[in-house]
Amino acid sequence: RENGMSEPSIDDSKGLRRAYERDDGLYDFGDALYIAGTKSLEDVSNWPLLPSGRVHKMQRYRDAMRHIDALGKKPKRLIGHSYGASVSQAIGEDLGLEVRSYGTPAFDLLGMGQKENTLRFKHWGDPVGSMDSNATLVKSPGWWPHSYGGYKFCSKKTLS
Repeated sequence: RENGMSEPSIDDSKGLRRAYERDDGLYDFGDALYIAGTKSLEDVSNWPLLPSGRVHKMQRYRDAMRHIDALGKKPKRLIGHSYGASVSQAIGEDLGLEVRSYGTPAFDLLGMGQKENTLRFKHWGDPVGSMDSNATLVKSPGWWPHSYGGYKFCSKKTLS
């Protein structure tokens, strides 16, 4: 910035916690949009859409796209956890945005699905991220390996 002060930043675990705290599962911070994972029975009912690639039909996807439209500008990056990671990856591909996804239910045993603008992470022992061989392994901060905690990237950190 011109005044010499650095832009505020939060780590991804905190941004995801804030997204989970909101009814819509979405939280803006600076140039980042955080997208929470499963929060409702409706989300659970959408799980069968994930393997078929029909993420665009899920309510969280539609809510996030409406949210981005209402902002009047695209965020620079999307950060999602679990179900929200699938949504962030689909939106990132559609809008050409950077994505960091955590504990994504990706089925990528051969490591063929790494997207140019996407970084994927999972904790050791994460049952949801277990089929994603392209995710970088990170030590879990506690007893539950599918937690959104323990991820230390910051909201303004870019992939480049």
